[in-house]
Amino acid sequence: MNNKKTTWSYYTPSWLSDFIVRYVKKKIKSDNINVLEPSCWDWVFVNSINRYDISKKINKFTLSDINEDALRKASSFSWSYKIEKYLWDFLKLELKKEYDLIIWNPPYIHKKYLSDEQKESCLEWYKRAEIHNKKVLNIWPSFIYKSTFLLKDDGILVFVIPE
Repeated sequence: MNNKKTTWSYYTPSWLSDFIVRYVKKKIKSDNINVLEPSCWDWVFVNSINRYDISKKINKFTLSDINEDALRKASSFSWSYKIEKYLWDFLKLELKKEYDLIIWNPPYIHKKYLSDEQKESCLEWYKRAEIHNKKVLNIWPSFIYKSTFLLKDDGILVFVIPE
């Protein structure tokens, strides 16, 4: 079996993150933005943001992941803006509605690989988002629902999702 199918790990290729960041750069109007990447495992969006000079417009960059190795990479970067790192389950992380840009590739974890606690977190976000589907099929919709609560009214939400 293909390892990606076994682990449900699908990483964003850099050509796609570069394309997305170049597009988003044209849409950003402010020079003092707060950015969130809720699942920063492969750092592809951070790298693209730094490569295409969006970093000059960033006030604060918040990174979240449940994997310590993903967040450890932050210490190897030279940041020109404030950085916040959270080693925590994004669905349980308490953050303010302050983000101008949320950009990421959410985790795609099929329900059979989710713990009961994760399924319960997903259902909580379904309820908050007033989604009446009571079945959790995958974790990624809950990540998107939560992101909408953290995005400023005029903010930009960008994510890579399956077909």
